[in-house]
Amino acid sequence: MINPYPFFAYQSDPSPKTLAFCLFQPNVGWHNVGSGSTYMNMFDTQVDAVRAAITAAGFPEVHIVVAETGWPYKGDAGEEGATVENAQAYNGGLVAHLHSLAGMSMVPGKLVDTYIFALYDEDLKPDSTSERSFSLFRLNLTPTYDADITKSSSNVVDLVSQVN
Repeated sequence: MINPYPFFAYQSDPSPKTLAFCLFQPNVGWHNVGSGSTYMNMFDTQVDAVRAAITAAGFPEVHIVVAETGWPYKGDAGEEGATVENAQAYNGGLVAHLHSLAGMSMVPGKLVDTYIFALYDEDLKPDSTSERSFSLFRLNLTPTYDADITKSSSNVVDLVSQVN
């Protein structure tokens, strides 16, 4: 199980080109000279980096599960990119990417089990505002923002039927 967070990668290079790469938006991509792969989003880059390390350690058949990934919808001053719009773009882009069944460069066409973080905010977490602000829902069960991933359960059924 891994927890890729493109948001934190963006924090180390808060430029428009990095933001587009992290949010599954049109961009020029990133070419990995070592593997020869070209990546169009940070999520795939992070997952494949773990896969490459596991393979190099001699365990190429280990099944990778993304236990959590997400994007904060608000942050403190200086936490670039922690906005509702970016959270919508990331989560919506992630779901669309997973629905495409494109897979990652190292395993094209293979679905990666992925869980979006988080259902609710962690208000009591003693950290930055962004660390507490990943929720899809408020405590009263209303959406924190329109993530465009809860409209229909048929999307999940369609995705599962494509995999099986």
